[in-house]
Amino acid sequence: MARTQHQTGRMDSQMENFFMKYSFILILLAGSMGQSCKPTAVSYQYSAPSRVEIPEDDKPKILFMTFFIQQKDNKTEIELTDSNVKYGTLKSENQDSKAQYRIYVAQLDKNMAEIAGFYIEHPLRKNVEYTNEENELVSKSIELAEAEFFIRTKLNEQSKHVQLNEIYEDQVLNSFVFNIR
Repeated sequence: MARTQHQTGRMDSQMENFFMKYSFILILLAGSMGQSCKPTAVSYQYSAPSRVEIPEDDKPKILFMTFFIQQKDNKTEIELTDSNVKYGTLKSENQDSKAQYRIYVAQLDKNMAEIAGFYIEHPLRKNVEYTNEENELVSKSIELAEAEFFIRTKLNEQSKHVQLNEIYEDQVLNSFVFNIR
């Protein structure tokens, strides 16, 4: 099939028309993109984030206490060396000790009534595991003459005192009370 000169001229004209329109659209797009990429002057104004204020009394608090304990003449003495209260929450609750010798930590209100409490391991009596000469794992109890220990607990708003009870099995051997407010 032979094309006539008229058909070929018409196709060339259509192709030329198509490329001109396509080129014009590309030029428009390129021009509009260039303008949208130009930086514009923007003015920012700082505004403080809005906060809901929680009254100081309603914020959760953590009680941190450091003690010195010693065994003197077969009698235990416990001394409070530092105490702080900070705003915050504990990541996990205190784990109760099930040891034979332990200390019971109790928060007391102004009338000396218990609000909350938990057991910790006795700081002067430790169980140590080691490997003996036969390469066996052995557990041994050791007693220290003195030690420092630390307590961290959620502070109850009604708490005014902390009581530490030295416990052997279920019997209270000694009791110590410390003011916290």
